[in-house]
Amino acid sequence: MILVVNCFYEDTFARDFDRAVADHLEGAGARFLRWTGLRDLRDPSAYSHLIISGSVASATEEQPWDQALGTLVRHFVDTGKPVLGICYGHQFLAKVLAGPQHVRRSPKPELGFIDLPLAPNPLFRGLEKPLVMVSHYDEAFDLPREFKVLASSPDCPVHAFQYRDLPVWGIQFHPEYSAQDGQVIWNEFFSCTPEKVPPPPAEPGRMARNRQIFRNFVAAGQ
Repeated sequence: MILVVNCFYEDTFARDFDRAVADHLEGAGARFLRWTGLRDLRDPSAYSHLIISGSVASATEEQPWDQALGTLVRHFVDTGKPVLGICYGHQFLAKVLAGPQHVRRSPKPELGFIDLPLAPNPLFRGLEKPLVMVSHYDEAFDLPREFKVLASSPDCPVHAFQYRDLPVWGIQFHPEYSAQDGQVIWNEFFSCTPEKVPPPPAEPGRMARNRQIFRNFVAAGQ
């Protein structure tokens, strides 16, 4: 059973994330847990994998789930079970495993769709020339040697990492969302701000390939 922890404060964004991830897990068996339920989680050993969502919250600030989620992360890492942090989840893993001094506000936030070269790694097996959605104002940086950096962009030095040789990965980009999802989310997020909504990608079909990341993640625990 895969445990998916949702760190969104906003109900709309939380539903968007859970729906997108559920589609990619393709019946693998998952429990979706909102951050408010973390303190009531009694038996983490009942779960084989852990996925941590994005969030509009900042990883550079204390959040009400920090202690409970940090304890959960350490349990999965110590027992060698697969962990995948997405966007905020990626930053949170760096915060817990490397220290808060390795997470900062992004000098150049990324919003839109980018081509992202990926280093060879089991998490990315079978995925070529990915087109990914990016939407973040924080980032991990200057990670210690226990972290293998797997992807970088011109504006983000750590777009993906693996921790040691464990099945523990952080990815700053969003493989869960399709091009259509991205437009819906940005319309919701920017509806009350003057910032420009990024245009849709020229090749939305390429984004469908990103589901391979979830297939590889599920297979890592088998």
